[in-house]
Amino acid sequence: MATLMPAITRMASLQKSCAAILPAIFKSCDVMNFEGGQLVLSMPNAALATKLKQQLPKLQERLVQDGWQVNAIRIKVQVGKNYVVPPTPRGS
Repeated sequence: MATLMPAITRMASLQKSCAAILPAIFKSCDVMNFEGGQLVLSMPNAALATKLKQQLPKLQERLVQDGWQVNAIRIKVQVGKNYVVPPTPRGS
């Protein structure tokens, strides 16, 4: 557990930095991974992912200015766990 704390702290700090740069988008975005200079972000749907994609140059530039060594940013669309498919009505 102690070995995970630095990674968790780093991810939380990166999430906070991203939210400060793009607050409206990062209400529903999560930092999934950051290794080897590649940042992977999770978005709940394609529409928000498209909006974020337009802002990636600004996000990357500001993160680099803040001291993060971000060489690339990827976006993954992942439907949240709370998403429930409504049941299909059955005819009699």
